[in-house]
Amino acid sequence: MPALILVLLSCLPSLRGEDDPNPDFTPDPKRPEILVEPAVLEFGLAGWTLSREITVMNVGKAELHVVDVLDAEPFTVDFSGPFVLVPGELRVLEVLYEAQDYGIFEEELQVESDDIEHPLSSVEVSATNPWPELVVPPLVQFEPTGVRCEEEASFVIANRGTSDLTVSDVVLSSDSTELYIQAKNLPWTLAPGEERDLRLFYEPHDEGEDEAEVLFLSNDPDKPTHTILVRGSATWEDAC
Repeated sequence: MPALILVLLSCLPSLRGEDDPNPDFTPDPKRPEILVEPAVLEFGLAGWTLSREITVMNVGKAELHVVDVLDAEPFTVDFSGPFVLVPGELRVLEVLYEAQDYGIFEEELQVESDDIEHPLSSVEVSATNPWPELVVPPLVQFEPTGVRCEEEASFVIANRGTSDLTVSDVVLSSDSTELYIQAKNLPWTLAPGEERDLRLFYEPHDEGEDEAEVLFLSNDPDKPTHTILVRGSATWEDAC
């Protein structure tokens, strides 16, 4: 009887076959596996040029072939050609940022390899070339007034950019002497988000309309010279 049981058991399928849901041992595949760090590379307020580094590492169990690196302006990667990393080996690549203009830049770098699961490994890159931005109203309009009455108006000069704004000069130009401006202690430097009040005065000598232009000279790259219009009017009826 025991011999018969042994014979029957020998005919049964193996309990450790391919359908076993809990095998005791599953061999690791001998394949390469890429790891690129950091996955997000932030240059921050980088100005015109700056460099950072990314690390490419083989964390698999076979040779990793890095084929190419796909970059995008204004970011370039110092990649001299395909290379091979043995398991556990790493290589550091320089990422160079070179801006041609002011702005905020967001791009994606891709490292191409023979990693089966991740043939393209991405790195999100960003940088800002900070800029100043002069913001003033296009028109300053005095309320109607009377001849020989002195009126005052003010408006705000603001820096809505990401770097210091330098206002080097403020000049009022008019055929009339009845409009004038108070701009002292130039040049002015306004930090990002900073504002400054500028005062204008109107003292009409006769009836009618008066007009002037205020010219701003600054380091705003889009409008290094910028003008706004100033208007006022007076009547004898309301004379002072």
